[in-house]
Amino acid sequence: MGAFWHPECFCCRACSQPITENEFSLSGRNPYHKSCFKELHHPKCEVCHQFIPTNGAGLIEYRSHPYWKQKYCPSHEHDCTARCCSCERLE
Repeated sequence: MGAFWHPECFCCRACSQPITENEFSLSGRNPYHKSCFKELHHPKCEVCHQFIPTNGAGLIEYRSHPYWKQKYCPSHEHDCTARCCSCERLE
């Protein structure tokens, strides 16, 4: 980050609470608790409404319908999730 902070001033941009953990996330120059950052920025599956899981490399990997832009977990392609016969959106 290239900056110095008083411990009591190093606060999460989302919840305004001090960050006391060794791990945190940055968006620009704004620090976040990892959980706050996930809640704000991590995509949720539009089928199961859970956070889209990360792959083995720690990257967020999802599928998206080319027309509807529906983001969903890769597992829903093969788990018998209902798909509309007309528009192919997952239900």
